[in-house]
Amino acid sequence: MPRRIWVAARRAARMPMLTSGWIAKVDHQTGRAGVRGLKRRVEYQTRRGAPPRVSIRFILVAPSHPGNVGAAARAIKTMGFEELWLVAPERFPHAEATALAAGADDVLDRARVVATLAEAVAGCNLVCGTSARLRTGSYWPGFTPREAAPKVLEAGAEGVAAIVFGTERTGLTNTEFERCNFLIHIPANPAYESLNLGQAVQILAYELRCASDAAVPRPRRLVPLAPVEELDRLNAHLGEVLAAVEQHGLAATTLVIFTSDNGCSPAAKIDELERKGHFPSWVLRGYKADIWDGGHRIPFIVRWPGRIKAGAKSAQLACLTDLMATCAELVDAKLPDNAGEDSVSMVPALLGAATKPLREAVVHHSIEGRFAIRQGSWKLELCAGSGGWSKPREPAARKQGLPQTQLYDMTQDIGERKNHQAEQPELVTHLTKLLEKYVANGRSTPGNAQSNDAPVDIWKAKPTQPE
Repeated sequence: MPRRIWVAARRAARMPMLTSGWIAKVDHQTGRAGVRGLKRRVEYQTRRGAPPRVSIRFILVAPSHPGNVGAAARAIKTMGFEELWLVAPERFPHAEATALAAGADDVLDRARVVATLAEAVAGCNLVCGTSARLRTGSYWPGFTPREAAPKVLEAGAEGVAAIVFGTERTGLTNTEFERCNFLIHIPANPAYESLNLGQAVQILAYELRCASDAAVPRPRRLVPLAPVEELDRLNAHLGEVLAAVEQHGLAATTLVIFTSDNGCSPAAKIDELERKGHFPSWVLRGYKADIWDGGHRIPFIVRWPGRIKAGAKSAQLACLTDLMATCAELVDAKLPDNAGEDSVSMVPALLGAATKPLREAVVHHSIEGRFAIRQGSWKLELCAGSGGWSKPREPAARKQGLPQTQLYDMTQDIGERKNHQAEQPELVTHLTKLLEKYVANGRSTPGNAQSNDAPVDIWKAKPTQPE
């Protein structure tokens, strides 16, 4: 396993999206969608109580009891669904499955049996994994069945959605969750949360049925998510790179870094992505151009066999600007005083040798020129709103009477929801003065003072963007 570090990207830029499929123009009169000479019927069910016109797979992974398979078939048929997939069932077909299906024999007869979860989710543009417990600290967004149902229905109306249930004994493994877009957890009695597999399927099918009855149908342009095969191709491409390095005998002397641009642009139609279950900012607040971490924080995964311990993690504060000083140290080069003024070598963190914070602080900047500074767990933002394109933008935030500064404890509140600026005035003053010092010195690292490229007003007194 590689070492993982979260870093803040320095500048905003457009982020390419990996996607596949097609965009269709929908004729609102005929309900037909045409693309490249092909036609696809787009139907919306308006009669309350009718079975939902969606493609949703109910996938049972390694079910051990045939009775649960039959109960699941009955559960989905009573709610108007019919797609049951079984991954390596222990006993199927089986008389007990037929008996517990209680008339849903047709669902059992059509059930697809496959050897792997990868086969079961092939072609799906949304995959949801169910769990008997919330996985604290995981990177899978979690929803209740009621919260998840509209997202699943929308994805199933425009592609194929899947809900995956783990084996009765242990549920889904983390490896199996890697194929899921988000997690669905059924709230239950904390003292006794054990649900039978068939019961869990029934609850999910019921919530989907209710959401279908309540939905207001509206034709709109289709923007499908990347199916799991596309994500697998991304992983496979990275694997090919690593394999090539190995085959040429360069692994021990090659540092491989896997990272990304900062933030997802609103131009990618974020609201549509999130409705389909893809959350580009995870639990972070904001997107590209904003001052919040949704526009800055990115993954940073590194591999260097023999030098970097596999599976290690680092909590060091880092920035992509640090790559310059890092590379300079690795090749034993000395940077001139007027180069890399905001770059700090990450080598001690990569090698697990850091015993103290490598960075005094890191400076953030939004597209509107709003500043933020992060030191340790605290992040100070010198604006009342997003500082970018998300709501509230600065004029609206000021009209709402929001504080002119925001102060967040990023270790306890990664989503930047609780503003501590009123409770911590000394800390606000300290971080403001530190930022002013960096501006005055033209750098955030030790060395001779440098001149800035332009006059810098950290408070951005004159707004540059409309409300």
